[in-house]
Amino acid sequence: MRNRRSLIHLDNFVDAILAALREPRAGGRAFLLADQRDYSTRELAAGIRGRLGRPERFFPLPGQVIGAASLLPGMADRASRLFASLAVDTARVRAELDWRPRATLDDGVAEMIGAYQARRDRPEPDGVVFDGRPEEDGVSVVMVSYRNAGLPEVLEAARRDPAIIEIIVVDNGNDDRLLAEIEPIRAADPRIRLVSGHGNVGFATGCNIGAALARGRHLLLLNPDCHLGPDSVSRLLDRLAGMPGLWVSGVRLINPDGTEQRGARRNIGTPLQWMIEALHFDDREILPLDGVERVNLHRQPMPEGITDVPAISGAFMFMPRRAYEAVGGMDPRYFLHFEDLDFCHKIGAAGGRVLFCPEVALLHEKSQSRASPLFVERQKCRSMRLYFRKHFSEGGVVVPTLIWAVLSSGLLLRGLVRRLRDGAGPPPSGATARRPA
Repeated sequence: MRNRRSLIHLDNFVDAILAALREPRAGGRAFLLADQRDYSTRELAAGIRGRLGRPERFFPLPGQVIGAASLLPGMADRASRLFASLAVDTARVRAELDWRPRATLDDGVAEMIGAYQARRDRPEPDGVVFDGRPEEDGVSVVMVSYRNAGLPEVLEAARRDPAIIEIIVVDNGNDDRLLAEIEPIRAADPRIRLVSGHGNVGFATGCNIGAALARGRHLLLLNPDCHLGPDSVSRLLDRLAGMPGLWVSGVRLINPDGTEQRGARRNIGTPLQWMIEALHFDDREILPLDGVERVNLHRQPMPEGITDVPAISGAFMFMPRRAYEAVGGMDPRYFLHFEDLDFCHKIGAAGGRVLFCPEVALLHEKSQSRASPLFVERQKCRSMRLYFRKHFSEGGVVVPTLIWAVLSSGLLLRGLVRRLRDGAGPPPSGATARRPA
């Protein structure tokens, strides 16, 4: 990879802005900026691996293989960014502003690796800061949306429930067309608040952003593909009125065909339970698994009333706002998937209860977000790895890691097949998993 790529360190970028502000001749001019020299993809990888204390381990790859790979759906742009050159000429800014970049690639890589290692070594990330705002009677709904086509319909349904005092839509990267569709709804209802500008920060961080702005006594985390009835929240609020202590409640989620959806009531999701869930060992009687269940409990008889369960789905999580704040919100290291299981863990560890209310049933249409299937499955693999390490590594990491490797292989293969079948779809704009979806 002997290409040439222009990069710029943040400090150099700011220095150039200051130089332009000081120079009257800069007004109305356009300047291209870059570091002192260009770099190849190989140099970038070598610098990162060197700072991590790892050997380079490069190997040659014929250009024909790269060319063939670039013909796969969605791969042309990636191949271009990895192997093609993109260099800019900075002669004008150097001559007219007498500007010279000072920070180097090595400086930037050192800072990046230092920040990465600090996050990796910290057992718990910095959570969202809740400012102790006063509560108001009613329910605050938080919806984190990334290109969810059904968002306008879900907003309209949420507006009809009198118990809801505000609807906070956390915009994780909706396109202009979808934003235009929801604008008349938002303009007609002052309870709807759109929070934008942060990019795609993932589901857990998006929930924390919305919850930090909520003012209702109760909080509902609602997927924008989960359809409320005209009084669903009101009935659940009445049913759970006076429930003491920390708790979070889910409801019965229904598929479009009327059957109960997997995941609405769940086990806590040990590595073994996930292996059984994925490979159906209990059906095939491959292993003696007495007393070990799958993750999802939808095949068990429906309880007659509110009952305690190990975990519920993140598609619908209803709780006192103080319960969410008491456990520090969701772990922002989860970009997508497993943050709901982790949150139920936190509620249980704090002495709270996880509840399932079958009397309220909602239609939940899955996979409504227009994101790449392969991207989604990659994030699921990363979140599963974090979840296993965080909660099931006391007895050693070998078995959880082996189970994770087997399950991840299947998830990535499934994502690749779906991507090839359906096409690349829109890229997950700005979807770098921030670990402060």
